[in-house]
Amino acid sequence: MEYLLDQVKGRHGLFKFISNDEHMGTALRKYGEFSEIELSIIKKFIKPGDYVFDIGANIGLLTVPFAKIVGNNGKVFSFEPQLFVYDVLNKNIELNNFINVETFHNGVGSRKTQIMIDEMDFSKLGNFGGFTLSDKYKNSDCGTIKYENKNMVNILKLDDFLNLPKCNFIKVDVELMEIDVLKGGEKLLKKFKPILWLENHQSYPNDLNEYLLQRDYTPYWCATRLFNPDNFNLDNQNVFNNMTTLNTLAIHKSYEIDIDCVSMGITKVTNKYTPVEIARIKVL
Repeated sequence: MEYLLDQVKGRHGLFKFISNDEHMGTALRKYGEFSEIELSIIKKFIKPGDYVFDIGANIGLLTVPFAKIVGNNGKVFSFEPQLFVYDVLNKNIELNNFINVETFHNGVGSRKTQIMIDEMDFSKLGNFGGFTLSDKYKNSDCGTIKYENKNMVNILKLDDFLNLPKCNFIKVDVELMEIDVLKGGEKLLKKFKPILWLENHQSYPNDLNEYLLQRDYTPYWCATRLFNPDNFNLDNQNVFNNMTTLNTLAIHKSYEIDIDCVSMGITKVTNKYTPVEIARIKVL
């Protein structure tokens, strides 16, 4: 289905992308990048030689810069359950000549199982990064579903990777299944205490923060705009208006890391997700 794809040379290399993706596709075509402000924060916590997990990798817009940072002494493990999207992920890794990335056509959850998942119609406009395996959310909200097609996908657990020599950083963007992913990695989190970067959906933010606090992680809010004024193509037209992404950065209390919240623009979680707490969150 190559006819459904476009290609650009962007800030982080060559990327194929789904032409009808209204967020990632639009951003790559217009700006040559996607969520660059978010990535600029993440990059402060990844270093050469690290082992990094990209769960909910989509087409690899974070996998590729992660692979560049960790270098040949590090490794990136990327997971994407949608088969067509997974194929594009692999194309982008190949286009950029990375040999330090291992990809998985799998979901990640609280237990090993098999599930049937929706197949999106990529010939029609959609927000394909909003696809979810969660029953709390309808994939019809992010695009057109091919109801006659269902695909089987295996769900793995983070604890399946306990034999790795290290795990330094885990990014999770799985549309309301972030806690499920962490529950399937209790042993891995306890063993390696990786830094976590988790999409924190505004419908259930306190559940995730409570979970982290109970496991000796210190959570920080990080809200970033999709539009980067200093984008790769120097295009000053903001098609995303004030659209933002809310994430939680979580660092285990055993780490001796000095977090300068002011300079980084992040906000330590001090309270429930209340109007007072929301007002404290700086949007980058």
